[in-house]
Amino acid sequence: MSHLGRSLAIAACLFCHPICVAEDLKLRPGPVDTPTEVAIGLYVIDVIDILQVTQSMEIDFVLHVSWHDPRLAVEGGESRVFGMTDVWFPAPIVANERRLLTRKMPEFIAADPEGNMLYRQRFVGEVSAPVDLRDFPLDRQKFGIRIVLPFPKDQIRLVSNEARTGRAARLTVPGWEIDEGAVVRDYYFYPADARNLPMYTFGFEARRLTGYYVWKVLLPLLLIVCMSWTAFWMDREQFAPRLGVATTSMLTLIAYWFVLGNLLPRLPYLTRLDHFLIGSTMLVFLALVQTVSMSYWQRTGRKSRARVLDQTARILFPCIYLAVVLTAFVL
Repeated sequence: MSHLGRSLAIAACLFCHPICVAEDLKLRPGPVDTPTEVAIGLYVIDVIDILQVTQSMEIDFVLHVSWHDPRLAVEGGESRVFGMTDVWFPAPIVANERRLLTRKMPEFIAADPEGNMLYRQRFVGEVSAPVDLRDFPLDRQKFGIRIVLPFPKDQIRLVSNEARTGRAARLTVPGWEIDEGAVVRDYYFYPADARNLPMYTFGFEARRLTGYYVWKVLLPLLLIVCMSWTAFWMDREQFAPRLGVATTSMLTLIAYWFVLGNLLPRLPYLTRLDHFLIGSTMLVFLALVQTVSMSYWQRTGRKSRARVLDQTARILFPCIYLAVVLTAFVL
């Protein structure tokens, strides 16, 4: 090859090399037959709210994704920053995202001189959180944030970055007590391609604090039911006041149904609170029936039967209500 030919070849190589390198950097690092190790860490800054009506959770968390790309190692070099499309990126997806999660940090990938890559982003928004409310308000729920990498499982080896995984010591979510959380590595089946994708889940269990429901829901219900029983101690000749107490209790309880309907989604099953509310409603209705029956017997001359009915109701109704409470919240 002539001197001119060698010069042209060198110039062509130098001219094409950046493009070749740029294209190579977008390919998965490492041998083709060896999966790339990707470490994920997820730190929960705050659980803002658990929205049981929409079965979602409002959350604030930081996601760390790191991997090693030996092609970007520069001996004695400095740390660098790359754009999201400049190098290979595992492109994590929040699989159970409900609404668009807001990204609070700039989108870039940091690389140190050894070729260790790091993507870090803070997300704030809603993720889906299906709940089983059969034990409401004594329930425990399991929630999680699922991170999926859109690569076949034979290309990615997913590991947990324990140093960057956890939650803040204090969370502002009202009405819940949340444990420390745990990591589960599994696979997410993507039906469009009929393949399993690597999935990282940071899950935690939340226990509902029952104080609010005891004082704001259960106690008023108890008082409404007991109010309907006061008719059993009133003068049997005073039918109008007795009927007024029974009907007022019934109407108050019906109004309470509408208030409690906003606490839960429309469920195809009954919760513990539903069992308690249905039992309370039936007892108030039976108190109304008892008042009408007693008045009928009193007015038709069967006063002894009316008296026995009142005396029996004074003992029977509290016993039945105790059974309702035990059935709803203990058994």
